[in-house]
Amino acid sequence: MNLSMMLTIFAILVVLTNVLVNVIKGVATVQQPKRVVLAVAIVLALIVAVGMGLYLQFAVWYQWAGAALAALVGGSLVAYVAMYGYDQGYDDIVALVQKLIGYINGGGGSHE
Repeated sequence: MNLSMMLTIFAILVVLTNVLVNVIKGVATVQQPKRVVLAVAIVLALIVAVGMGLYLQFAVWYQWAGAALAALVGGSLVAYVAMYGYDQGYDDIVALVQKLIGYINGGGGSHE
């Protein structure tokens, strides 16, 4: 699986999350919509992870555990982008990566 395929799946998950959350909001009264977005995004990401695991024929438990962990992280990112938009999500992720790179390169505060 290449990067363009993963980004396409990510974008499709964001769109599906937005659509399903709007349908849920239309059918039921939602007190905390951010929790609904997070739950829908993680469930969709888990479905994709199970599908990929079946497609790639995962045979060992740690492959499934890794897929589940990746689905939780990916689902959280999908929820964040679904709530705040692509531009805000991209800017925040780039800022976080730059902070991590700065921390790794020795700019992470004093260790005295």
